[in-house]
Amino acid sequence: MNYFPEISIVIIACLIGYVIGSFPTAYLLAKIKGVDIFAVGSHQAGATNVWKEISKLNGIFVFIIDVAKGATAVISANLLGLTEPITLLPGALAIIGHWNSPFTKFRGGDGVSCVGGVAIALAPHAVLPPFFLSGIIIILLARKVGNPSLWAGLVGYVTFLLLGTLFEPKVNPITIIGISFLFGTVLVHSVSFHRRHKVYFDPKNQQNTDPILDLVVTKKID
Repeated sequence: MNYFPEISIVIIACLIGYVIGSFPTAYLLAKIKGVDIFAVGSHQAGATNVWKEISKLNGIFVFIIDVAKGATAVISANLLGLTEPITLLPGALAIIGHWNSPFTKFRGGDGVSCVGGVAIALAPHAVLPPFFLSGIIIILLARKVGNPSLWAGLVGYVTFLLLGTLFEPKVNPITIIGISFLFGTVLVHSVSFHRRHKVYFDPKNQQNTDPILDLVVTKKID
């Protein structure tokens, strides 16, 4: 397996990944509905916020498209001749594009759906079962906790590790590390957003909050 393709192909694949990831699905759909997604709920352009602030059906639609963005970034890299683990790079750029879209003044969402799409494209047999499990958790917790996508992501990630390492066909260890890194980065990005925008997740402004993130946000820093 060639881990060192021509750098020009890698750059092109990463640029394509970024452009795909930056497509502002939630923002455009909300705009069509007459809603500024960055002015309501969590103030993020993601499936969860659309689910809560617009409708469940629209939230599901955004979720599917955002997953497709991550998967398409990896598939596009494959079509250009790239293979694992290099295809992790375009996937990472898709997530960055989702976070910082030039079409929305470099604002975006958490990236949980997008990283899910990247993982599905890289290891479908180990990712699809926990992916559907995560979807069920998001539906069940959407109006009960402040950030259900993170709870769902944590459960899905643990399930992915078990399937990828204990059952055949086993996932490439480098791919597992790469997906783990991307997942961890999305988690850190989300926690950072919560810290910087505490008011969006204040219990006075929302009926429910995520207890883990609320603990992280409200903890005093010496």
